[in-house]
Amino acid sequence: MTCAMTISCYFLKYQVSRLAHIYGSRHVEMKGKSIILPNVYVRGDFANVRIGRYCHIGNDTIIRPPFTPTINLVNSFQATETIKSKNRSSLSSQEQEQQQQQQQQQQQLSFLPLQIGSYTRIGSQCIIEASSIGSSVTIGDACVIGQRVLIKDCCRIESGTILPEGMVIPPFSVVRGCPGKIVNENYFGGSAGMLPESSAVEIVDESVKLFEEFVEQEKEREGLAQ
Repeated sequence: MTCAMTISCYFLKYQVSRLAHIYGSRHVEMKGKSIILPNVYVRGDFANVRIGRYCHIGNDTIIRPPFTPTINLVNSFQATETIKSKNRSSLSSQEQEQQQQQQQQQQQLSFLPLQIGSYTRIGSQCIIEASSIGSSVTIGDACVIGQRVLIKDCCRIESGTILPEGMVIPPFSVVRGCPGKIVNENYFGGSAGMLPESSAVEIVDESVKLFEEFVEQEKEREGLAQ
């Protein structure tokens, strides 16, 4: 943790590193008391990004809203294929112009909002392109959360896990692997592949404690610097 690179924003109740890259900041909403460490990329210039309270985002992680092809994209692709089937030499100038416009439309993407619930911790070197990550979720280091993934509350995604696009993770699940699968193990009294219900309270307490300890370290560092 590079504490020396962190801006102390006590009046706003969150900590954002000077080396974090927040694009489209007007579209990035942080409810407060969250920590964003160095070299994190948050792409609010694509779509709205909402981050809850007491979240922690580790070094070198990318938070990028998911995208989906627009209806125009599908229709333009079909139309372009029809035009390609014609003899190019017989195309009029109007048809050629229409073809160029349709090819440009093919490149258009529609980005969706990304929401991260409160008390969620995301490790370092992750790529996050989910539609929604619930509250009290723990994501380990070097995870890839694919396009439009939905992670419900109180889940644990273990380090190195890759979740393919569109996957839905039910509450209290423990997931690992490439591609990610719910594991068949018992965790502290929970069912196979599930966290116990008490973990919802434990994760909240741990997240609050993590933020408080981080703030105290920052105050001590600033005191030594003076």
